[in-house]
Amino acid sequence: VTTAFPAGLAAGASATATVSLTANYSGSLNATCDATAIPSAQCTITPANPVSVTANTAAALTVKVNVPNSTMPQTYNVNVTVTDASGQPSHSVQLPLTVIPDFSVTSATPSQTVAAGQTSGPYQLSVAPNPTGSSFPGAVTLSCPSGLPSGAQCSFSPNTPVTPGGTAQSVVMSISTVAASAALQRPRGRHLPLYAIWFFLPG
Repeated sequence: VTTAFPAGLAAGASATATVSLTANYSGSLNATCDATAIPSAQCTITPANPVSVTANTAAALTVKVNVPNSTMPQTYNVNVTVTDASGQPSHSVQLPLTVIPDFSVTSATPSQTVAAGQTSGPYQLSVAPNPTGSSFPGAVTLSCPSGLPSGAQCSFSPNTPVTPGGTAQSVVMSISTVAASAALQRPRGRHLPLYAIWFFLPG
């Protein structure tokens, strides 16, 4: 294995690893990937079969696994098998892939329209372990780093980090806006009449 899967991967993401193979002969190989240890996962290998190899020259295979959002946190083994086009010889390598605990944030409140200077109604948020049935032991801090109108602020209740554990936690968010200020317009100057001056010269 040249490059292993990342040390930790959240459910719903994808990961890649690189396998280097060197044959003592020139020919064609077929590579297969077995990720059935991860329910509903998809595993692909590039380049596509057949893979041409040159004697004593390393060839790289890229293994990509798409992990479903429902994958429970734990370490899984992905098996890559490389076989000569004739069927023999055949070699396998095992690639560990660790899915780490994750969380999700969802809102049960539809979009709202707020007049400048007013505060929105409450947004009912839920911070839950992902996938459902797993546990997220870390503390989650909510904030609004971008996307708000100029001068607007968001606030949360509770205003301290929440720890989902194995149960969804409720958080209420509200957004306060700044009243619009009257624009000062510069008075327009008077239009001064223009006079054409004719010079009559004697002929």
